[in-house]
Amino acid sequence: CLACAPGTYSYEGSRACTPCPLFATSPLGAGHVDLCVCQAGYRDNLGHCEACGVDTFKNFSGDTDCVACPANTSSPAGSARQANCSCNAGFEGPDGGPCALCAAATYKNATGSGPCAACPDDANSPVGAVQVAQCRCNAGFTGDDGAACRACAPGTFKPAPGDANCSACP
Repeated sequence: CLACAPGTYSYEGSRACTPCPLFATSPLGAGHVDLCVCQAGYRDNLGHCEACGVDTFKNFSGDTDCVACPANTSSPAGSARQANCSCNAGFEGPDGGPCALCAAATYKNATGSGPCAACPDDANSPVGAVQVAQCRCNAGFTGDDGAACRACAPGTFKPAPGDANCSACP
């Protein structure tokens, strides 16, 4: 008699191997359905395997619960690896974390392992900026938020950051 393949089981005396329930697996030669356990990326819910929720993962087969992604990361449902947890917008770092806030004068508008992008010249943004529009022209420069900044013309000034126009000197 042959042992049942992984992902199947057979009760003693039965010649047929039966597939484990959906999203479950078993070791080679499993002799009972109770040896079927949830695959990586899935957790047991009252005897049925369901995908790990968003922002969680499980990287091995078994009946344990899914684990939360590291801080400032997110993952799709059914994630089977910590590397599926990608840095959120406004954060940079490798897939799986750790992720650090984008520094001032930078921004990142997408989830992933990419770096934060620099604001346009002569502009600044708050730490953790998530869009280029958060890059505001510095004092002494004018322009739309997120766009190129121009120095105030001679005889004009702008005392605060933002998209305001330069004003004539008093």
